[in-house]
Amino acid sequence: MKKTILKTISVVLLATFIGSCEKPETNENIESIENTKPIDAFDQKAPNCYGQTRYINHNQTIPKGWVLISSTGSTWKIKCTTGAPYGAEIDIVPKSVIPSGWVLITDNDRYWEIKCVIKGRYKTKLNIVSNSVIPADWVLTGTRPNVWEITCVNKALYKSQLEIIPNSTIPKDWVLTRTVGSIWKITCTSGASYSDKLDIIPNSTIPKDWVLIHTTGSSWKIKCAGGNSRYGHELRIIPNSVIPAGWVLKRNVGSTWLIACTKKATIGKELEIIPNSTIPKDWVLSSANNSRWIITCITNAAFNASVKVVRNSTIPKGWVLSKVIHGYWIIKCTNKAPFRGKVEIVANSVIPYGWVFTGRTPMLNWYIVCAKGAKPGDLLTIMPNSVIPPGWKRISASPSSWLIRYK
Repeated sequence: MKKTILKTISVVLLATFIGSCEKPETNENIESIENTKPIDAFDQKAPNCYGQTRYINHNQTIPKGWVLISSTGSTWKIKCTTGAPYGAEIDIVPKSVIPSGWVLITDNDRYWEIKCVIKGRYKTKLNIVSNSVIPADWVLTGTRPNVWEITCVNKALYKSQLEIIPNSTIPKDWVLTRTVGSIWKITCTSGASYSDKLDIIPNSTIPKDWVLIHTTGSSWKIKCAGGNSRYGHELRIIPNSVIPAGWVLKRNVGSTWLIACTKKATIGKELEIIPNSTIPKDWVLSSANNSRWIITCITNAAFNASVKVVRNSTIPKGWVLSKVIHGYWIIKCTNKAPFRGKVEIVANSVIPYGWVFTGRTPMLNWYIVCAKGAKPGDLLTIMPNSVIPPGWKRISASPSSWLIRYK
């Protein structure tokens, strides 16, 4: 019996001794365990964590802004790319994801080398691995076996030009202006002023805020409708061509269309447009017949401002139907109304949110009052059985009125 007890004690002591001699967890193992957190645990740490490394389990998704730099075993090592300066380089695991704004400059079986090209400057050139992704703000300007040359277009001035490889992607705000042999010439449109002109290759893409004004077999002429364009400006364009945002069709007779600018118009300004054409945002239809429509600007209207509109036209948000007159309506603005601001509306028309029905006019229209902006304890008298807005409570009632209090 004694021998059995002694043998048991010996086994326990031996196991304890062996356990105490095992290699402790390294810092790397501890870090890998600590960092097996939800995916966004790294993503949200800091907006500029460039250079930081973390460990994740092999079955975790690599978060946005991080790249895989080691994939040995079940624990993977990743590095942050967010906030990297232009020209920074990182070695990553081959065939792993390359983040936006980075390019592949070296590829082999052991590693891939990537380079940050965010915030590059116009005409900067760089060699990348052929057939790899060309980032935004860069164009393909040369090709050699296994190597492509790309050039930066970022912050180029109006009318800057570059020669690119035919059929390669033309970046935003650039147009194709010449094709000669194995070269395409592109021109920058960014920074152009209203009415500036450019000649482009027929059937090429017309950039945003430009219009087509003339066509021949060998070239198209386009004109800038952006830049410093404003209300009062007009342009003649090719029929059925695209009308840019901020412009309306004024005439469509003959070999050209006349378009008019609505940008920077103020309250009450008017424009004539073609019947059944689109009415832009912050404009209303104030007169209409078979040959022409007149639209009126309501941008930044003050509280209680009045505008005449065609009957049965859509009442814009922030406006109410105030009067019905033969042939047209009068609408009033409720935007920027102070607490207790009062407006007269047509009986049984829509009462906007945050307003209350307070009485009738001698002509049986309704008075509505703004209940927004009230302070605790403020009182309003409203018509019986009308809607009480959120935050208000009825405190007394009579056959002719209700008294409500805010909170």
